[in-house]
Amino acid sequence: MVSPVDKKHGSKEVLQDDESSICTFPPEVLSAIFAAGTQIEETSSTDSNPLSRETGLSFELLVSHVCSYFRDIAIGTPSLWTSIFIAPTTKSEKLLTYVGRSLACGLDLRVDMSGWASSALGRYAMMEMINSISTQSHRWRRLSIDAAGESEDNSIVMVLCSRNAPVLEYLSICVDNVEHVDEGVLRKSACEPRIFSEGAPRLSFVRLRGLAIYLFRPPLQELTTLHLDQTKALPMRFSMFRDIVTLSPALAHLSLYGDIIGNESWSGRALIILPALRSLRICGISGRVYGGALQAIDAPQLESLVLKDLHEHDLDGLWDDAEAVARYCHLKHLTFCDFEVSDFAYKRLLRAFPDITEFSSFYSSIGTSPISPILAAANDVESDYATERPWPFLHTLAFLFDDGEDEGWIKNVVMRRKETGRPLVKLRFGTNYAGVFKRWKKNVALENTLEIETFSDIDRWPANRSYPDQDDGLFP
Repeated sequence: MVSPVDKKHGSKEVLQDDESSICTFPPEVLSAIFAAGTQIEETSSTDSNPLSRETGLSFELLVSHVCSYFRDIAIGTPSLWTSIFIAPTTKSEKLLTYVGRSLACGLDLRVDMSGWASSALGRYAMMEMINSISTQSHRWRRLSIDAAGESEDNSIVMVLCSRNAPVLEYLSICVDNVEHVDEGVLRKSACEPRIFSEGAPRLSFVRLRGLAIYLFRPPLQELTTLHLDQTKALPMRFSMFRDIVTLSPALAHLSLYGDIIGNESWSGRALIILPALRSLRICGISGRVYGGALQAIDAPQLESLVLKDLHEHDLDGLWDDAEAVARYCHLKHLTFCDFEVSDFAYKRLLRAFPDITEFSSFYSSIGTSPISPILAAANDVESDYATERPWPFLHTLAFLFDDGEDEGWIKNVVMRRKETGRPLVKLRFGTNYAGVFKRWKKNVALENTLEIETFSDIDRWPANRSYPDQDDGLFP
């Protein structure tokens, strides 16, 4: 949405003394450029540093300080002023300015309450801003709340989330501590929302971290993406977990952090049917959640699996369950992060997930080499390897390495798979050194038939995510 800009700013009288050619651009063109600039800033910075827009002059403020022509166009472009950050250091004047300039546009609101209770004056000012922005809930498009602690009699989360949010699509809530936890609330049905009980019909993305999993659940019936980050040692019942993840028939992406159900057994229960699930991400603490969740979940459309902090025996329960293993025979994308597994575990993976097309490995102290002799194996492979055709459909391999790592092992994989008619198509490797990329491209890309690219950040999850996810810091 672009509001009309006074036509005099495009007149020759105003511009006759201005030697800058960019000031001859029509207001509509500059407005579109400014809007694109804010989008680039958000997508390029907020994933790695949620507060990056607050540590310096944000793009919209920067362009509004260039000259009077830019300022008038920036102020007259409501979409530039839709990202609002509230913290104890935020000035109420800035909040009111952004709310006013954004007109009727959807708002992306981030609230950081760390340190907000350091003084009575700070609490009063913070609540004034919270009460002010809560009246705009009909415009909220994205809402992120990070609370170190919540007061029992004056919960900021409840103040914000007791409203109707008809256009809210993204909700992320992190709550570390509360003054008192009501046991009755912990046992409350997953179908009964604790927040936004008046409605959030477009809510498709939800992250609940810490105590928010139990105390601040919104309506979950329309979700496509759900993050359950169990950062507090407060396990839930298996039945509650099942009810939460099955509420939305459209759930396509599920991320699990922590042990979730604690010492309760995953086995011997009815399967958790997730018919639309396409990607699953798991990071456990004790290790039980990996095999347990994979045994408990039936997701016939699952294509992508990300496992972080996986250790050698964490999937033993899965390997021993032939029926569960069979459910994952069509998995395509497999990612390991911070993993510690041997070549023996890799061989089991080859059996369980035979149709892998993309494999990524990040941050292993063992290195990527344990799988190299298996992936390089020919059809006449020795009997101690897992399969005669190791991942025959594999076309993309991604990994991280340091500057001193020998490229011989990956060159061997590339060459042997090409010789046996199962060539790799793409190599992706993480490095910030251009010289390393040039060396590897020269030494590994045999006859220029292999596409090689570099990356500096771990891939976004889900893979098709087009929006910045500022709080996705548990799966780097």
